[in-house]
Amino acid sequence: VIYISSSTGDDANDGLTPQTAVRTPDRGVNLLRDGRPDWLLFRRGDTFRGSLGRWRKSGRSANEPMVIGSFGDAALPRPKFLTDGHDHGLVRSYGDDPVRYVVFTDLHGYANNRDSESPDFDGGRSREFGVRWSAAGGDIRFENLLLEFYAFNMGLGERADDIDGITLHRCVLRNAYSDNGHSQGLYTNRVRNLTISECVFDHNGWNERADLGRRTGF
Repeated sequence: VIYISSSTGDDANDGLTPQTAVRTPDRGVNLLRDGRPDWLLFRRGDTFRGSLGRWRKSGRSANEPMVIGSFGDAALPRPKFLTDGHDHGLVRSYGDDPVRYVVFTDLHGYANNRDSESPDFDGGRSREFGVRWSAAGGDIRFENLLLEFYAFNMGLGERADDIDGITLHRCVLRNAYSDNGHSQGLYTNRVRNLTISECVFDHNGWNERADLGRRTGF
């Protein structure tokens, strides 16, 4: 188990206890072992600049998945990732090697540069995804995620890769908008065995407070 805290961590630590947490997502991800049931836990209440980036690591099996989640006081907010208009929150690209048996849970992806009420708002022109998962693999679970203000909060599939088994459970996808009308809370194509349960999709596709976020035929 690897612990990460932006408020108390240090990348010189080993990350193996909450008291010796590392500080940055990149350092934590690098400590995970591909093909093993490792857990990567972010401290609740902390804010991280950047994202989980291009995901490349798998768990061991459906019964022993890799888990990317949170630790700490359950009364505190999910760990928040400010993606700053540059990165997708989490991406698996077409052509990447297959990834299987991973759970992403209890995380908050926030496109802070696209929220008109944020001090970081820059007009909303970036084309960020909260999650873009379009490479082969499967047995992936997204649970209790909050994704907001991206042009595309989540995109699954799209290309002709072999994707089999994705679950969305109790996720909230809200306030997606775009400057050209192509925007959605969730887009999915070419995914076999897709399960969506107890999720909330709210106010996706436009933003009346941003000049570039008007309603269109899309």
